[in-house]
Parts: sequence; structure tokens; C-alpha cells
Amino acid sequence: MKTRSTTRAAALTAVCLCLWCLVPRAQERAVPLSDAQIDAALRIASDDAATKAFLATHRLRAGGNVEDGPTLGWISTPFSRVVLSGVAARRAGHGLTRDDVSIDPLRSELAVIATPQPAAAATTTLAQITEIAVETRVGAVVTDMLLPMRMRPATLEERTLHGIESVKGTVVAVFSIDAVAPMLEARNPNVVVRVTFDTATRGRTPLTACRDCLATISEH
Repeated sequence: MKTRSTTRAAALTAVCLCLWCLVPRAQERAVPLSDAQIDAALRIASDDAATKAFLATHRLRAGGNVEDGPTLGWISTPFSRVVLSGVAARRAGHGLTRDDVSIDPLRSELAVIATPQPAAAATTTLAQITEIAVETRVGAVVTDMLLPMRMRPATLEERTLHGIESVKGTVVAVFSIDAVAPMLEARNPNVVVRVTFDTATRGRTPLTACRDCLATISEH
């Protein structure tokens, strides 16, 4: 039986590999995904169990352990967007082929879809998102920080595809994959997504409450 730390390591490794394989090489910047990668995404989308396991690696959970802290949201990449498009098509009763995939999911963008969280000091108030960043850290020291190209409200389609309830304040921070790539390719990467709220969020315990909430996506 896997330990909790082993499960966490496997999940983080899967996220890192997914992001790594989606980073376009210099000669491929105009085509974020190859035909083979699109076919692989659609194969995952055709199986509920495979889809659930894959998307679990794209969940952003705050805290040092996958069981701790609130679920902040989701990472969205070209590959995961094709998977979700395939799932949506299948649930609508029709298939999706490589030729049916539109240009929108394939944009060379990494998006962080984040949701408001229950506030630590209240029973009904939600902590609202004020900033999202991708950071490289050594311990608690930030060694590199990337702010999004833009932030916008999440669309109904994005909330539906990720199973997010219609919560006012759900936002999407859009980063260039080309800008994130050097952080993931560093020799000793410890890359996190930081979601900052206007007040502390409620954790499973008082120790897991956070205002600057960190979710690891790659660690050495």
C-alpha cells in the first residue's frame, strides 16, 4: 500500500512531466502539441478512470502534503484542455477527433484557475483572490517570480469542464508556457503556484490556514 508521501511524490512527478512535455522546443513554438500528443489526450478522455487519474495531477492543493490545505483550483495546459474537450464531447454524445480540436485549447499558455476559499475567521465569508504567481523557491526564499500576462474571470465553460461550482470570484491567471519553461528546467527546481487572498483561508487545521497559499508543481 502506498504511503501518503509516495502518492504525493507520484502526483507531483506527473504534473512536472505533463508540463515538461508541453514546453515547446525552439523549432516547435507555433505548435504546442504534436499529433501524437493530441491523440494521447483523446485516448485519456475516452476513459473515465484515466481521466480522473490524469486530472488529479492538475489539482492545486495548498500545503506541504496533498492531504492538507484547501484545493485552490486547477492548472490548465494545452494537453489537459484537449483531454477536457474530449470528455465534454463524449458526455454530449459525440466523439472528438484530432481534426475537430480547435485552436483555442492549443494556445501555448499555462492557466491557473483558482477559486475563492472559505475564510478562516468566518463561517460564511469567502476569501477572495488578489494575486496569482508562479515562483521558484529555496526554502521560504523566493528566487524567481513570474506574474501572469493577464487575469480574467473564469468562463462558464471552464467552470463546467473542471467541475467548479458557480462561485463568484473564480479567476484565471494566464502565463506563457515559454516563460514558465526556464523555471521548470532549472537544475534544482522547486516551483510553486502562489495564490494570495485578501484574508486567511480555512485549512483542515489551524496550521494549514493560509493567506499566501502555495501549491507545489515541481520539486527537487
